[in-house]
Formats: sequence, structure tokens, C-alpha cells
Amino acid sequence: MKDGLLPAGMLLRPHADGNWHIDGMMFNSAAQKATLREGDIIRSINGQVLVGKTSAEVSKLLMGKDGEKITVVAFHDNAESTVELAFARPGPNGVEVGMLPGNIAYVRLPTFIKEEIVGQFIEARGQLYLQNEGEVNGLIFDLRYNGGGLVTMALNVSGLFLENGTITRTTTRQDRMVNVNDYKVIGIPEYMEKAMPGPIAQFQHWLQTVPLVVLTNGSTASASEITTGALQDNGRAYVIGTRTFGKAVGYTNTPMPNGGVIQVTNLSYLTPNGTYIADTGIVPNKTVEQPRGQPVMSDEDEQLKAGHEYLLEIVKTRAKQTADARELATKPQAPAAKTEAPFVLHGLHVALAILGGLIVLLVGGFAFSSLRKRFGRRRG
Repeated sequence: MKDGLLPAGMLLRPHADGNWHIDGMMFNSAAQKATLREGDIIRSINGQVLVGKTSAEVSKLLMGKDGEKITVVAFHDNAESTVELAFARPGPNGVEVGMLPGNIAYVRLPTFIKEEIVGQFIEARGQLYLQNEGEVNGLIFDLRYNGGGLVTMALNVSGLFLENGTITRTTTRQDRMVNVNDYKVIGIPEYMEKAMPGPIAQFQHWLQTVPLVVLTNGSTASASEITTGALQDNGRAYVIGTRTFGKAVGYTNTPMPNGGVIQVTNLSYLTPNGTYIADTGIVPNKTVEQPRGQPVMSDEDEQLKAGHEYLLEIVKTRAKQTADARELATKPQAPAAKTEAPFVLHGLHVALAILGGLIVLLVGGFAFSSLRKRFGRRRG
């Protein structure tokens, strides 16, 4: 990159079938803007067949200088297609916010790598809430093309949406020492809640209760999957989109004197339900494929539209429940005399039952007396 090389925006990995698959894509990159999608098989780049090549050789083919082009042959839907990609600096990849019809808020978090980006994300949600004076009926949390970042940031973001519950279980190792940790969030202590300014406390409560949709795709990975799994397994969010990447591990970075970095994998994690998602990913509650060539965050965004429609339906249901409750509360009560009738009948039933019992006792006593007279003298 120091030499001016730019990425095409595809993460390729060899699978068990021997082919190189697109396992992830960079947002606003040349590859992501094209008709390529996660899961596609890449047969060749610039005429060079990828089967049999090393990771270093494939990575080199996916780099180029600004303006240069590569020709990619992809296989998907039982057919091959040829795509030309032009290397260019990736477009903006920041926090995105907006309001959709029905007072549904939209917030996109692009990464968990930088603390300042996560801070912008939290601030953006607060501004949406305050600008709309708390009248926000639902929230769409977009984690598509979020490749993850810091585990601590994933824990913090997940905890904001949960009143209580488990976020994840991690296993770390250093030499022969293995540590297993459950990361849980508990309710805000009463003394802390009382110390909060009113609007902040209301905003916190809104975060923990507002109807929530999380959008995912094959490039939702790592820390993004920690958050997605936490919100889905705790029943806090409805996940819409496609299956996530399936990372399930974390690593530490060690800078080297020559500017390189050594990454050592030393952490694995489970979702709150104990699911290990390596190479399988998180399955959304509702699978919605994004049509090829249709950009995200637009009127043609099928996954975004599905999330919006889901939340509008919830808002509609809640409004009806509220209206029904108000109608019931204002409905005149039935006259008192009518409510007492069942108790009068019940009393009459009891009286008849007692009278019947006395008759049975009298008749039974008479019958027993007669039998005793007839059989009383017989002894064994």
C-alpha cells in the first residue's frame, strides 16, 4: 500500500472443493460495487487460473494501482460471468444514519476496529433519538460489510442494547494456561439510574426496549458476529439478510520493525446459546438475498426494505394493542346487579346440594338400620 497499490476488495480463500471462493468483501470497493457476491467462485484473474496457486500469488493478483483494471471470471448460479474491475481508492466507509417512514431509525456501523468510530455510532443514535424527541418506533442496525475489530468494542455495543444477559463466552490461551470467560451484562443499578439525567435514562431504556433489526451478510465477521449472536440469542433483535462469515476466533497484532505485522490467533468464542460458528456463520431469522447489481442503502436495497417492513408491522401491531387497551379502559362497566346473579345461583346450588345431602343421610340411615336388623345376629 505504501507503493500505491490498492485492493480489489475481495477476500478469497481456497475451499475443500479446491476452488477459490469470495468469503468477504470490502464496502465501497471495486468488487463490492460490481455484480460479485460472497460465495462466488473465482476461476481466473487476468487469464490466470487460480486453482493450484498459493495465497501470496492470489493476493498479488488482487492488488493494483489506481486506474488499472483486472478481468475476473466468476462462477455462480451454475454459469460463468466475466467482470472487469478498476482499482480505485475505496469510497467512504463511515457511520451512516437516517430516518425512514414510520419513524424508523437507521444506523450503520462500518467497523469495530476504531474506538472513535464506535463512539460516533453511539453519538449518532443519541442524536437521532433526541432530534425526534424520543418518537422513534424502531431501529435498523446495519452490520453488513462490517469485518469486525476489537472484542471490547463488540462487548460494549452489545451491552447497550441488552438489559441483562450473556454476550459471549471466550476461550483464550497463553502457553499451557487456558482461560474461559463468560461475558454478561446486568441491569443498571438503581443508584446509577437515579444519578442519570432524565433524558439519558430515557435514552438508555429506549435502547434496551426499542424493536430492533440487525442486517447481516457474508461480510459480517468477527466482532460483528459477537454482537449479532448476542442480540439474536437473547431474543433482543430480529436478524435479516444472509449467513454471516463464520469467524469465531480472535487474534493479537504484533508490529514488526519493517512495518509488517504478525497476527497470532489466541482466542475463540461461542454465541450465548453455546454455538460455535466457525465456517458456518450465524443464520439470520429471515434470509433475504441482495439482488446482484443493486446497491445497499438505496431504494433497491431488498434487505433494508425487509427490515423496514418488519418493524412497521410491529409498530402497527403495538398501535392496535394500545388502541384496544384504551377502548377497554373507557368502556362502561356492566351494572352491579348483573354481576351478582351468578353468585345467587351459586348459593341456590349450594343450598340444594346441602338439602340433597341431608336426604341421602336420612335414607341411608334408615336403610342401614333395616339391614342391621336383618343381618345383625349372624356371626362368624
